[in-house]
Parts: sequence; C-alpha cells; structure tokens
Amino acid sequence: MNLFKSHTLRFTIWAMVLLLVGLVAAISLLSYQIFSKQVRDERVHTNLALLEEINRKFELVIGSVDRNLIDLLQNDTVRKFLEYEDSGQEIELKTQLLIDRTLNANDSILSIELYSYVRNKLIPGGAITDALPPNSQWANEFKDHTGYTLWLPTHKMEISNSTFPIFRNVVSYIRTYPLIHPVGYRKGAIAVHLKEEELYKLLQNMDEQGDNADETFLLDAQGRVILHQDIAMLSRPIAELPSIAPIFQGAKEGHYTTRIEGKENSVYYITAETTGWKYVRVVPSVQQNKPLVYIRNLLAIVAGVLSLIAVILVVFVGHWTLRPVHRFLHNMSRVAKLTGVRKLNVAGVARNEFVDLETMIGDVLKESEEMHVHMKESRHAMKWRLLMDLLTHYRTNYTEIQSYLGYMGISLEAACYRVMILEFDDRSTIESVRDLQLYGYALANVAEELTRSECRGVAIELGDGTCAVILCMDEVNNENETALRAVSLAELIKHMVKKYFKRTVSVGIGSEAESLHKLHQSFQHAGELLKYKLVMGPDAVITKEDIGEQQTGESHQLFGMSDAILDSLKRGDAERMHEQIDSWFEAMKASKVPPDWMKQMNVQFAMKATFVAEEIHPDLAAYAQEFHWYERLSAAENLEEIKKLLERIMDGWIGMIKEKRSHGGDRTDLIEKVIAFIDEHYGRSDLSLNVLVDQFSVSLFHLSRTFKEQTARNFIDYVVDIRMLKAKELLLTTEDKIKDIADMVGYANVNSFIRIFKRVTGLTPKEYRDRKQE
Repeated sequence: MNLFKSHTLRFTIWAMVLLLVGLVAAISLLSYQIFSKQVRDERVHTNLALLEEINRKFELVIGSVDRNLIDLLQNDTVRKFLEYEDSGQEIELKTQLLIDRTLNANDSILSIELYSYVRNKLIPGGAITDALPPNSQWANEFKDHTGYTLWLPTHKMEISNSTFPIFRNVVSYIRTYPLIHPVGYRKGAIAVHLKEEELYKLLQNMDEQGDNADETFLLDAQGRVILHQDIAMLSRPIAELPSIAPIFQGAKEGHYTTRIEGKENSVYYITAETTGWKYVRVVPSVQQNKPLVYIRNLLAIVAGVLSLIAVILVVFVGHWTLRPVHRFLHNMSRVAKLTGVRKLNVAGVARNEFVDLETMIGDVLKESEEMHVHMKESRHAMKWRLLMDLLTHYRTNYTEIQSYLGYMGISLEAACYRVMILEFDDRSTIESVRDLQLYGYALANVAEELTRSECRGVAIELGDGTCAVILCMDEVNNENETALRAVSLAELIKHMVKKYFKRTVSVGIGSEAESLHKLHQSFQHAGELLKYKLVMGPDAVITKEDIGEQQTGESHQLFGMSDAILDSLKRGDAERMHEQIDSWFEAMKASKVPPDWMKQMNVQFAMKATFVAEEIHPDLAAYAQEFHWYERLSAAENLEEIKKLLERIMDGWIGMIKEKRSHGGDRTDLIEKVIAFIDEHYGRSDLSLNVLVDQFSVSLFHLSRTFKEQTARNFIDYVVDIRMLKAKELLLTTEDKIKDIADMVGYANVNSFIRIFKRVTGLTPKEYRDRKQE
C-alpha cells in the first residue's frame, strides 16, 4: 500500500511538472506575440524617424538658401538693378559681384540667375545678357505664376557652350521680387540651381545607416522623381505605379506593404510642409522572420501537447488517489507521516516525496515574489513610457494603455482632459545636467501631489527641468470652467515651487481634450504656448486667451521697422537708435507673432546688420563674430534678454564707428553739421548738394565724397530715407491729406512722392495708412 502511494505521489508530481511546462510554453508563446508586435511598431517608428531626419536636413539646406536669396534681394544695389531701367552698368557689375559672393558661400548651389522684368535683362552669374538662353526660359514662365516661390524638379542644365556641351542635373528654386506684392506688381525674379548630387548625399548618408537593400528617394507633389540612386529615374513620373500610388491618396505620412518585382516590400513616406515633397523609403520584408515563425508554431504545438498530457494525467490520478485540495493542504504533515517511506538515494541521503513537493512550491512562490519586487521597482519607468505614449500619440490602443495604468493604480477615466507643461525659468543658472534632472523629477512629484489634492491627474518629468501634468476633469459645464481650474492649480504649483525651491516656473496650459485620443493635441498646444514665455517673461501662466489670434503679414511689417535701426547705426546716432530699438521690441510684445518667428526675425536682423556693418568697416563684422551673437540669440529665453544683446553689440559698433570717424577730424565735424542741417530742413523741396555747398562753403566733389565715406551712403539715399521715415510717421499719427504730407516732407509734386514711397515700401501712401490702421 505504501509502495502504491509512493508511486502515485511521484506520478502526481510529474503531472504537475508537465502542467507547469505547458504553462511556461503558453506564456512564452504569448510573450512572443507581444514582442513581435512591439518590434513591428518600433520598425515603423524608426523608418519614419529616418525620413523626418532627412526632411530636417533638407529644411536646413533650403532654409539657408532661402535666407541668402532674401538678403540678396533686400540689398540696395540689387533692388536698383531690378527696379530702374537706367541704373547704369556700374549697378549691373556690383549686382553680379553680390551674386558671385552668395554663390561662393554655399557649396550646394551650382548657379544663381537674376532677371529684371523692368529692364528685360538677366544676370546668370556670368555675363549680363538681354536674350534668355535655353536654360533660363523659367523667367518667362514664372512671370504669370500666381505664387511667390516655385520649385522646378530635377532637370539638365548646360554649363558649357562648346561643341560638346556638358550638362549637370539640378533642382531649381525661384523666388519673386518684391518678396510680397499685389498681383501685377512683380518686378523681377531670382532662380537658384541646386546641385542634384549634393542634395542626393543627404539621402545617401541616411541609407548607409540601414540595410544595403533599403532604398530612399524623393518625389515632388506631382509624383516626379527629384532624387534617386538611379540617375535614369530622375524627372520620371512614377506616381501612377501601383506600388507608389497609395502615397498620393491623401495621407501626409504613413506606411503600407506592397509587392515590387514579385517581392514583398514595406513602403514608408512623409510629406514636407514647406515644399510638398514626398520622402519615400522602400525596405524589403525581412526574411529572417521565417525561423521565428517556425519556432512559434513549434512552441504552440509542444505547449498544446504537454498541456493535454498533463491535464489527462492530473484528472486520472485525481480521480483515483488524490483527495480534495483543501484537505491535502491541512493534512500534509499527517499524510507525510502515514505515507512517507524514507529511502536512500544513490548518494545515501534520506529523501521524502512531500519534502520535494514543498521545496518546489516554495521555489515557485519565491520566484513570484521576486517578480513582484521587480515590477514594483520598474513601475516608474513603465508609468513614464505609458504616459509618454499617450502624450505623443505613439500608440493607438488606448484600452490596453488604460488597463496597464489601472494595474499600477492610475485611473484616467474622465469627461475631459487638459495638459499643462511646467518649466523652470533661468535653467542656465543651474550648475549641472544632473541637478537639472533632479529639479525636473522633484517638480513632477510636487505637481502630482498638488493635482491629486485638487482634482485627479498624474505628472511625469520630460527632462531639462520640465514636466507635464495630465488633468482629469469630471462634471464640467464648459471649457472656460476647465481653464479656470487649470489656471488655479498652476498658480498653486508656482507658489509651492517658489516657497520650497526658491525658483520660478512658467506654465503652458493646453486646450481641452474630449478624450484620450486627443490628449496629444492638448500636449502639443501646451508646448507651443510655453514658447510665449519669450514675450511674457518668466513666472507666467500662459493660456490661449493670453495669446489671441495670429495675424498674417504682421511679421513682415515688424521686420520692416528694423530698417530705421540700421539707418541710425550708419549715422552713428546712439540715442535715436535706442529709441527705435525700444519701439521695435514694444511692437513685438504687442503683436500676435509666434515666438519662433520673433527669434528668427532677430536672427535675420543679426545677419542683415552684420552685412551692413561689414560694408561700413570689416572690423565691425569681426567684432560681431567674436561676440557670438547667433549663439546667444538662440539660447535667449525672453525678449528682454534678446534686447540687451542687441543693444550691447549695436553700442559697440557705434563706438567703433565714432572712433574710426574721429580720425577724420574736420571731415567728421563737417558731416555731422551737414546731417544736422538735413534733419532740420528735410522739408525744403530745393534741398540738394548745391544748397549744402553754399551753406558750408565747400566744393561739391569734396562734400559728396566725404558724405559717402562718413555715412556709408550717398546724399540722395539719405535724404529719401529721412523723408520716408517722417512720411510714415505723419501717415499714422495725423489725418492730413497725402498732398499736404508730400509738401511737408519736401515733395512739391505729389505724384513723385507717391512713386518714391511705393518704391521704398511696396505700398502707396493710402494703402500704407489703411493697412496700419487695420
């Protein structure tokens, strides 16, 4: 009887072992399915991220070229060539030198062509010509184009006029002059031809990161090939091919699987916002997945067989020998004494089957406890990953995410949601990156505790001294109520941080999200609002009501105000320059221009001012380079800091200008008197060099030459600028008639005044007054 029970126990143990093996196999199969899905998702994310990286590189190259063209078109010499028929050969030669300088500054540019519709002349970077060569027929085609810019796909460009001509593949970008103008007022255009092989290097460098079989190419909005590793494919329309056609069916980015030449491939694509180009990446399906499929099927079969055998054995033994489980557990010791016949194994050690069973169960419980400890330690990382997936819209299975969060005790069930982003001010004063990370972690903990005390929600750190808070709102009547509750919570968090951290934070509060599916939109909105700290300053709570609606064209008007600052720089008038800088920054604060545009506007002004300073004297440009102006502008956190940087370098320039002009002695005194006379008598219609010659008893040639040396501009341009600045002021601050204003600024003929005003501003006086009033 004891022997029978001993064999029965051994049989039972083996049955349980087989059952455990079956469960392990089933768990392995389930893990395989989960990890396989994650691998596929990561592959899609990686390929789309590669295309986004290529797009960013192209945006940098295209943005650099566009800025060079804008600076070139805003140069006074180029404007005279484009606008006046009789500006002379000297202007044409100077314009050609400026084009050559821009061409040499960028290795991606093959050539630049400038065409004046007023003069019907073309400067192709070489000789000036009246007849358009075959490569330059773009000028006639672009004349009636409705937009301000135009991209031409890859085409061949002849670069020699020999019997055996040489051609290069280029991608052309055309921009109009003036940059923004009413219909019918186009005066010229500029075309830059980019080297196709230089652009292709951007794609080639990214392909080196992937498999040799991967293929990346670029299409324009009509489906024509712009860049491809096969040169024969350039300019070919391939949008109608079955494998490419889904790209042009509405979605801006995505991926799909198709068969190309009988093989299965994955196609990934994104669309560039500025150019409308399609970045396409074709990746063959990985054949190495086949062994994984075989292993998966084998595991499924083994798990099924083992589970079936174990169940049969357990049912059989239980039917004949096993007692109910609860009696077995309570009477284990007694049963061990009744049935446990100790035997000696090969090593001579006493052995009992129940002791082995107890040891095995203890091991299972110990492993389970270790697993719970591991999950508890990794809870923070799991929470961060799940919440970041929600905020960035990385995963779309919100039910699965909510179940995982519920397992960790986090409930996000609510009627609506809002996201807040909190960021420490003056982060550059924090000593190390490690300290900044600790500040961000502490900020997230404080924000989460206060959020739970006021409503429901959760917070996570984002790095670099920032954190995000998800607010869950229940029983709310309208959007204004949720906004007020979010602002109240933000003020409470600010107060606690100021009290315990002795620092300030700025808060951006995103728009209301109706469900978790739209939570990423509130997160993006909060990030965009936080950028307005540049305008509103530190220690601010920013909502969409604080910003208002953006107005189209306001940035161009703001940038036009900077011309007066450069005029004061040329004259060396520090006091007037500071007044104009104050007015410019006050206008920026009162505008609805986004912060990114404001910072870009200041960077463009820095480039323009450096170019003007270099024309005055090369030492001024060297001073700007040593000052590291561009780097400091990019790191600035608010407009006041940018303003101080601007005033500092401009004061330095004016000091250098005065020092250099002081070596001129009497000539400097003469020009200062002349400038004072012009500023006082600009309203005289007979104001000319002859009047100044009689007034100061000097020769005409000496006065003209000395004026240009000391002010870096000629007499006529200076007088026109003074009169136009005064005319703008009168148009905006008075209701006087156009004819009266023309007479007050020195123009007896109102038609001459209107023509010159439109040449300078691009608008008639009436249009300028109406637009500013709007």
